[in-house]
Amino acid sequence: MVNLLNLQEGEKVFNCLAVRDFDAVRQVVMATRKGTVKKTALAEYSRPKAGGIIAIKLDDDDELIDVVLVSPGEDLLIATANGMAIRFSQEDARSMGRATFGVKGIDLVEGDYVVGMVVANPEMDLLTVCENGFGKRTPFGPGELTEGEEADETAESPVAEPAAEPAEQESPGDESGESLKSGMSFRRQRRGGKGLRISRRPNGTARWST
Repeated sequence: MVNLLNLQEGEKVFNCLAVRDFDAVRQVVMATRKGTVKKTALAEYSRPKAGGIIAIKLDDDDELIDVVLVSPGEDLLIATANGMAIRFSQEDARSMGRATFGVKGIDLVEGDYVVGMVVANPEMDLLTVCENGFGKRTPFGPGELTEGEEADETAESPVAEPAAEPAEQESPGDESGESLKSGMSFRRQRRGGKGLRISRRPNGTARWST
């Protein structure tokens, strides 16, 4: 890697994306710990330098968490350590130059932070895993409410957990934002909101993947 990029003291490689063509269609989206998202055309990275090129500007107390490639029509999903997640259209974040800070992706409560971001493929599920080994799988779904399904606008509503899960495994958690009830998929929202609760933390921080 040192033959490709001259790293500064304290700097480290965070992510690597396989790219065959730097086309003008796909976009690079970055998410930071404090909930910022930054979208830039993939073509902007087609001419790297020996010392690298600026990809995003960060505040001193912020850091990069995840990087994904998106295409037109795709949605993004950001998840936090307190078990909150928000799904929004990638078109909801405007494309901007490389040397910029980005825009708000999710509204975080005090003490919460972003742990990951993925492309919300309607044919796939999101697997949420806590540090203590508890896991939960939720379908991404089409992004729109299905027939007979109503949006839950109650900010303090409890999470509907599977009946097979013992009650003592639950934790009160943070009740800000709506709850994603059992059997529901992720509906599309506007970027910058609090999102939906996808998981309660059974005495552990939520770590997740797909």
